[in-house]
Amino acid sequence: MSEVEVKIEKHDRWTRVFVEEEGRDVSHLNYGPVAFALGPRAPIGMAGIGGVGTNPQYRRRGLARQVFARAMQAMAEEGYSCVGLHTGTDIVAHRLYRRFGFVDIFVHEPAVKVLDPEAFFARGLTGRLSRAAEGAPEFADWRCDLTLQPVEAQAVHLRIESGAAEATPSAARADLTVTALRSILIRLWWGMLTPQFAEAGGFIRWEGEAEHWRRLKALLSLGREVVNEGGEL
Repeated sequence: MSEVEVKIEKHDRWTRVFVEEEGRDVSHLNYGPVAFALGPRAPIGMAGIGGVGTNPQYRRRGLARQVFARAMQAMAEEGYSCVGLHTGTDIVAHRLYRRFGFVDIFVHEPAVKVLDPEAFFARGLTGRLSRAAEGAPEFADWRCDLTLQPVEAQAVHLRIESGAAEATPSAARADLTVTALRSILIRLWWGMLTPQFAEAGGFIRWEGEAEHWRRLKALLSLGREVVNEGGEL
């Protein structure tokens, strides 16, 4: 695991810590001041971390660890007394945060009500298809009759074709049927959970052609693999 040059850029309200290869940002995070106090007369110099990301091609090389180490050093030098971030406990990055001494203070479970399941799943999938098609024509040409079967709700039938997805009536035979709790399916479409984790944990089942499942997993992982270009915290 070789050491690399970790760069720091100061902006108005936040600081960017990153690694470049061939002029391209491949791993980074942002940090900045966060208003936080233990009481009306006890303000704390707290930094908030966001925009953590590593391009998929550059993972497993220790880049995120080196970016984090440099950021922690910089925040200490700037006089911050603590640092916090929002994360998911089901992602690989959570183990990295643990190594740097972060502890889980509270767990937040968002509540979501999907009013139009067909539109929710179709639009979410179309967004990923449009991004994937830019660099992988195989997704633009992909045709698949997909059935999503929430364990406790009515099935949703989608047709993936020409880089988009639309709701369809029940098909006699779906190319791919995915079964899971409704909350798991929502998390997958929202990008809060990877299909790889859901599959490994037994939270999801699928039936049909393996190639369709491979492509769907790739699409649902896409939102989590795009390098976050950063922004204000």
